[in-house]
Amino acid sequence: MVRRSHFLRSLLALSAGGLLSSSLLAADVWPSKPIRLVVPYPPGGSSDIIARSIGQLVSQELKQTVVIDNKPGANGNLGAEFVARAPADGYTWLLCDLGALAISPSIYTKLGFDPSRALRGAAMLAYSPHMLVVHPSVQASNLKELVELSKKQDLNFAVTASGSAPHLAGVELARITGAKWVYVPYKGGVQ
Repeated sequence: MVRRSHFLRSLLALSAGGLLSSSLLAADVWPSKPIRLVVPYPPGGSSDIIARSIGQLVSQELKQTVVIDNKPGANGNLGAEFVARAPADGYTWLLCDLGALAISPSIYTKLGFDPSRALRGAAMLAYSPHMLVVHPSVQASNLKELVELSKKQDLNFAVTASGSAPHLAGVELARITGAKWVYVPYKGGVQ
């Protein structure tokens, strides 16, 4: 787990872009009002847990309230667009995975914003590896057996959202191995 000091340094760096805006240079004190930390996924998932932990640390460090605002939908794009359209005053932050910034422009033809122009990454706060797990009743104890089983019978492959990094990893795994499974998208990791 990343240490508290790394979290604080990362989050304070996150606010630096907002601190340099002309409206804040004229202000007496920053932050003078609560900071909104938008999580573009449902409550209870890993991003939400990270945001709540970080929000608490930032709130203690800056002596200002940090409000966690879950805005799920469209694989993180609704929350990301909300932040992209917010005033660039350093009071609205986004905690998302790379999907909302790097993958979405390639998959969604009608995004309401351009992530590369409207948002800027400030800190990597966490790393989340992808794991392939199966129910104990599935007659496969390794990847080779799972691929062979998928060719004989329909297997479901749960993903957090169509176009998400786990979904695309599953698609690539199927392409490489010849596995055949049915993708079942969920609204988030906690569903």
